[in-house]
Amino acid sequence: MATGRILALFVVLALLPATPVAAAVQPVGDATATVETTPVLSPGDAADDPAIWVHPTDPARSVVIGNDKGGALEVYDLSGARIQRIAEGFFGNVDVRRGVATGTGTIDVVGVYRLGLRFYRINPVTRQLTNVTDSATGSIWAGFSGEGFCLYRSPVTGLVHAFVNARDGRMAQFTLGDADGDGLINARQVRAWDVGTEVEGCVADDGLGHLYVSEEDVGIWKYGAEPSAGLGRTLVDATTTGGGRLLADVEGLTIVYQADGTGYLIASSQATSDTNNFYAVYERRGANAFVRTFKVVTGAQADGCGLTDGVDAVAANLGPAFPRGMFVCQDNQNLAPAPTGNQNFKFVPLERVVGLDTGANPPPSGTVAFRGVGKFTGNVLSASVAVPASARAGDALLLFATVNVTTTTVTAPAGWTLRADVVTGSARTLLWSRTARAGDPGQSVTLNFGGRYTKVAAQLPAYGGALGAFATRSDPARTLTHRTPVVAVAGSGSWLVSYWADKSSTTIDWVPPAGVASRSELVGTGSGRIASLLADAPVPGGTAGGLVATTNLASQATTASLVIAPPA
Repeated sequence: MATGRILALFVVLALLPATPVAAAVQPVGDATATVETTPVLSPGDAADDPAIWVHPTDPARSVVIGNDKGGALEVYDLSGARIQRIAEGFFGNVDVRRGVATGTGTIDVVGVYRLGLRFYRINPVTRQLTNVTDSATGSIWAGFSGEGFCLYRSPVTGLVHAFVNARDGRMAQFTLGDADGDGLINARQVRAWDVGTEVEGCVADDGLGHLYVSEEDVGIWKYGAEPSAGLGRTLVDATTTGGGRLLADVEGLTIVYQADGTGYLIASSQATSDTNNFYAVYERRGANAFVRTFKVVTGAQADGCGLTDGVDAVAANLGPAFPRGMFVCQDNQNLAPAPTGNQNFKFVPLERVVGLDTGANPPPSGTVAFRGVGKFTGNVLSASVAVPASARAGDALLLFATVNVTTTTVTAPAGWTLRADVVTGSARTLLWSRTARAGDPGQSVTLNFGGRYTKVAAQLPAYGGALGAFATRSDPARTLTHRTPVVAVAGSGSWLVSYWADKSSTTIDWVPPAGVASRSELVGTGSGRIASLLADAPVPGGTAGGLVATTNLASQATTASLVIAPPA
């Protein structure tokens, strides 16, 4: 997009009426846990890092996976009871991503450091883990002996990546896949560097594309999470010896996702004792401004957390016990009750540690909101595009895909409703929709192309609202300008989503009309590439559409208009 047009668009957007966003009210003081897990079986410094998996259909059946460094990986239900123990030796840090595409279907993946990278499928019925690592040893060698581990789903490509780090400061990034289509996960190293001194904790932001790494005696670093991001970094906060507010060791890190890029980064400042340990909260977006600190202290239902290594958090409805989400911390001492005195994990209602917006609840009545957009472009056998991590249950999910061959078989996963299938010249545009469910945010949606390499541009936006009227238009005349169809708008407070796409060897830019917010512009590569533009704007009742976008050179195109009505 040309610089002059960017400035012009910014001016237009600045003149649009702003949607007020109320700042979340932060809790005051320390927090108490309501649940603690069965202690790990190994004595000493054994429990370390937790990860929360949200059940796709029954949030009360979500689980926490935690490592016992003395020799096991453990799975706990939301009452804290152990439901599985994989006793195979030392396990390092653990993380989870839902909806990872393999050659035999989409699976929810638990990744962990165990003699390298190791991946498990979690069965939503039994909630048991099964190793699905494409390696005869059950693990993929990382190039060094590590411990720290975290996962990342790119909002640009939809691909899932793993980061592994070692205590001497080395770090490597791997792209996950299923190259032979056998349902097992392999990993290809795409980046490696040295953070500096001792590291372990890391977390990646699937919505904003950041990677956070805790260098234990220095502070929290922010890198770009994409493989092409380079090694530039900024210091979010330092330890007190460096002029910051953190106490060494800086350990576990987690992200709390909220709408429109808001939310929090939470870090464990392990300090030197159980009583000095605290957690620091920073804003997720922008320069990660400091928000507050808190401790997890002894309460009526559980003792507190001290000298904490790993933490995790999820802002989602996890059922009656945690309707707004949960914060999990590793506890060093486990003072009471203490059947063994061994370490364990504590579960804290999320609203006790950070201020939340409507969280897992539906968006406010009468207000449409743009949550985010997942996107993918390439020449592939299948394309994976992520549901925005900030989407919420009840949101309207739209999936646009334009491909370069009209005879290509294009299939979406079950649960998506095909709304339109339009051929213009030698390109084909398809539109699906779905009402978001609790397990959808962050999940990868895979489009399959019948075993044929296909050029595709795919966009998956999420809106707080409900899908209303929609229409598509084929524009086969080769022109510079392409107009969207007109649709009926039932009442006030609605938004209009507009889409333009073409297949052309010459298109390198779509210029949106004035008065819209451009959400995603994709331009492929090579001859016959696909280029598409997604935009939206609030509209009054009556009719809307007829909006003109312009290409740099004449082309054929398909356009669409969709109304997003305010939520009930």
